[in-house]
Amino acid sequence: PYNTFTAPQILDYVSSGFVTGMLMGDIDPQMFHQNNLHDYDGQGHSLLSDAYDQAFSKYERLYKLPVVSPTLDQLGQNMQNRNAYNLSTATASLTGLSGSNLTISITVPATASVPSAIIPITGLNSVGAETYGGQHISHVQVSRGQTILLPVTPPTPLPTVSSLTLNPTSVVGGLQSSTGTVTLSGPAPAGGAQVMLFSSNGAASVSSSVTVPAGSSSAIFTVNTSIVLLPTSATISASYNSTTRTASLAVLL
Repeated sequence: PYNTFTAPQILDYVSSGFVTGMLMGDIDPQMFHQNNLHDYDGQGHSLLSDAYDQAFSKYERLYKLPVVSPTLDQLGQNMQNRNAYNLSTATASLTGLSGSNLTISITVPATASVPSAIIPITGLNSVGAETYGGQHISHVQVSRGQTILLPVTPPTPLPTVSSLTLNPTSVVGGLQSSTGTVTLSGPAPAGGAQVMLFSSNGAASVSSSVTVPAGSSSAIFTVNTSIVLLPTSATISASYNSTTRTASLAVLL
């Protein structure tokens, strides 16, 4: 039915196909006609750039992980490493009870059909490790018949919401706003902490969330107000990591 599609429908269909390939990790190249690179408005826009703009917009609504574009040489090496890893039939197991006693054991059996394999380990920060999405990824070479032991560092517990304050706590509706400060019990993790916000009364509105930057422990946000016919109050809530703190705001005439 593609010959009945409008231009926006074609862009939506093609860009959705791009997103599907990205989410699957598909490394096959995308083919296109040179005419699709035509700058149709003199502003650098083409049918292909429009399709990619839509694709990235759709991707960002699903994931916050960065998009990488390795070279063909890098892709070839990655495929070779992955194929050797699959053929190695490597196994891993976790040993120990908890804390510093935890270790991970990785074994490539002596019967493997490849002499060695490069094992990707997320969370291990060794020499030459790559960083992706705030995580370290190390690539450890294990030979046929070899077992290696690696220590496991338990993840740092996520902070909780320790307090929520408003300044001022009483405002004139429609004329004044209040500044909210949300404080965590510790530094926000890599990527920041998205604290969800809520107001119990439409006379005082807040954004849906505020992000505490990575390494910081607090963030501010604005509580906007509307004109009211009678004095009222609103309860502002801030939630993160299964904890919620509230603060009350009086909205006056």
